[in-house]
Amino acid sequence: MQRESIALGERVALEVSASNHIICVCTSILTKIFSFPTLLVTALFGSIFVFDSGSIADPDIWWHLRNAEVVVQTHAVVTHDFYSFTATGARWINEAWLAELPYYFGWQWMGIRGIYFVMLFETELILFGVFGLALLTSRNVKASFVGSWLAVWLATVSFGPRTLLAGWICLVAELYVLELFRQGRDRSWWLIPLFVLWANIHGSWLIGMVLLGVFCACGLVEGEWGRIVATRWTPAQMKKLAFVGGLSVVGLFLNPYGYHLVFYPFNFAFQQKLNVSHVDEWMSLDFHSFRGKILFLILAATIVLALGRRRRWRLD
Repeated sequence: MQRESIALGERVALEVSASNHIICVCTSILTKIFSFPTLLVTALFGSIFVFDSGSIADPDIWWHLRNAEVVVQTHAVVTHDFYSFTATGARWINEAWLAELPYYFGWQWMGIRGIYFVMLFETELILFGVFGLALLTSRNVKASFVGSWLAVWLATVSFGPRTLLAGWICLVAELYVLELFRQGRDRSWWLIPLFVLWANIHGSWLIGMVLLGVFCACGLVEGEWGRIVATRWTPAQMKKLAFVGGLSVVGLFLNPYGYHLVFYPFNFAFQQKLNVSHVDEWMSLDFHSFRGKILFLILAATIVLALGRRRRWRLD
């Protein structure tokens, strides 16, 4: 009888212990779910719905869908103009052929709502990347929230079903890899497949390549100039960056159009004057506009805070 009582007591103690453990785990999960940082992140992602008009009224979307339809049906990219009457058969490059496919599949899946959901997903992914990059740099969730929320204001110019969004996703990914490298966590080899993908997504890969060059060049010098500081790369770091940068350039040529696609951004910038002068993303910022005033205030506040906090800035 005494043994049975002892066994029963031990069983009850084990059950109570297990119950307490489950309660602790559930409490920990709920605490994280309803924590203040989670609230900030939720509010940040919800802000997209505030700034977004919910419209997909972009003049190029149907053209992109038609291009993607040709790729899906023929299993080959478009290489000649078949739209116009006077230039039919002329050589043509679709520099954003890969970024068009998600919109096409969204259209096939849910029609106009599918296009909107793809646009919304890409926009949220950019915002998530900006927040992650800010958190990686500052280690402060509140500061990351403020910086990312301000980024939403500036990003509204690109809100819409545009292939450029996929290019900005690649840009944020590149900045994340470079920041990891600066902190001593080498993931630089990720840049090679990233640029291969980016070259087939959008011509904005050129911006990413320029940023990579600036990042590498700023590590060739060492010194302090007021509040600007530069640290020289170690020989191992320099070799790694040169190796990764060289393979990234080679990777740009892994596309259906060969070197023609690599040279296309330069053609766009210097010869396609009509596109550059009429597409908002490529125009010079008008500081008389609302977005320009917001950016001016952000720059002014950044300078004032930098002076007040005596912050030192890396050369890159």
